[in-house]
Amino acid sequence: MLPIGNFKYPKSLIRFCKKNPFEITVNKSFKEVIFNCATVNRSETWINETIEKKFCKLHQMGYAHSLECWYDHKLVGGIYGVAIGSCFFAESMFSKVSNASKFALINLISRLWYLDYKILDVQFVNNHLKQFGVFELSKNKFKNKLNTLVKNKKNFSYLEKDPFKVVSDFLHDISDKS
Repeated sequence: MLPIGNFKYPKSLIRFCKKNPFEITVNKSFKEVIFNCATVNRSETWINETIEKKFCKLHQMGYAHSLECWYDHKLVGGIYGVAIGSCFFAESMFSKVSNASKFALINLISRLWYLDYKILDVQFVNNHLKQFGVFELSKNKFKNKLNTLVKNKKNFSYLEKDPFKVVSDFLHDISDKS
């Protein structure tokens, strides 16, 4: 899991994000995000046609979501996953340009923080996610958390604030904690 409220971050990433280098959208290009997650910078992928169709169906049902990074009107990065209750299960992300997937991740975590989500499951630990404070949780603890948190009602797609303001507030909040 990645900690939402105690997210670790490189200082250089904060400076980068404050420049607002990419336009961020939500659920604008879900199918393109999942396709890019399967193909960009990958020689192998677990995202096959069946999985892609299932996630697109979950997207149509309002459970699967994507955040897209755009530069010069081109999709350059993104992340997708499933939101149930106050839990978000990130599935995959991609980047065609430097830092686009990190910017998408910061925007995802900022959104989850603002909407008071409690869990950001990232499936597994890898070196990329270690820099952000990823940690493992036992199966029993994870199940216990899920039992209550999936019952919470959240609307992942709705923000009352401008997304950049949400990111700015989030970065200010986590900077105050360090």
